[in-house]
Amino acid sequence: TQEFLSSLQKIEDSRDKLFDDLVKEEVKEVKLLRKLAKERDKNRKIWEKNSDTEVSETYTKYQESVKEYEKQITKVSKISNDRFNIDNVVRQKQRELLYSDYPSNNKVKYLDSSLKGNQSFEKGMEEFNKLVPDYLLKNKQVEFNLNTNYPFTKNIGADRSWFSPNDNVVYFNPNVDVGAVIHELSHYLDWDNQKIRSMVSTYLSSRTVGEQAVSLDSLYPNQGFAPHEMTKKDQFSDAYMGKEYSTSKGTVTEITSMGLERIWRNPLKFIKEDPDYFEFIVSK
Repeated sequence: TQEFLSSLQKIEDSRDKLFDDLVKEEVKEVKLLRKLAKERDKNRKIWEKNSDTEVSETYTKYQESVKEYEKQITKVSKISNDRFNIDNVVRQKQRELLYSDYPSNNKVKYLDSSLKGNQSFEKGMEEFNKLVPDYLLKNKQVEFNLNTNYPFTKNIGADRSWFSPNDNVVYFNPNVDVGAVIHELSHYLDWDNQKIRSMVSTYLSSRTVGEQAVSLDSLYPNQGFAPHEMTKKDQFSDAYMGKEYSTSKGTVTEITSMGLERIWRNPLKFIKEDPDYFEFIVSK
């Protein structure tokens, strides 16, 4: 854990240098962009002057310079975007320290066509696969479906996303982000691997010895929690982490799902807030 903390902090501290490097790179690439623009215009004038056909050598040269110019625009745009979103750049470098050496290869089957092409779902599965070792999962396909309660529901919280172990399907509110997708896929991991589910239950019990469960609604009023949703809040940074509830197929916790989601969202913050929890998730 200490090694992870040191490495994550080092990346955080390099923020200013990363920003400066991006500025320098952007200046260099913009200069090349201007050069390519001149080359493009020069080739266009040669082609137009000679009134050559679109299969001529001058036209081909002009088209090649156009492609090079457009490729350079894409490159400059990415650098500029990274510079304006330096937090995301730093966060991604931190995540990469935690990617598995044996990434999963899970596939998604969309049961509702409206979910296809959603970048959050695609990126969420991609990041989940990078974080979770392949050997932890037996089933390599998970199904995504639309939560049909969304957005027309009279029940508070009924439009939330959830994983159903009964049919191995994640039911999604379509407006979720990448972190929420990873959260729900982590429930899929728990149910796919009995050993992990047992370890998680033991860990939660060890953290909450002698503690009485309280309702999440009393801790977070008007946040969509039903009266029966209970948690043992321990010293968790978010009381929802201590939630435990029973289903017809066994006990469910939020330990894996909240842990992997926090690792993806901000691993440095997570390890500083709760090094014990961080170590448990990483060591799994």
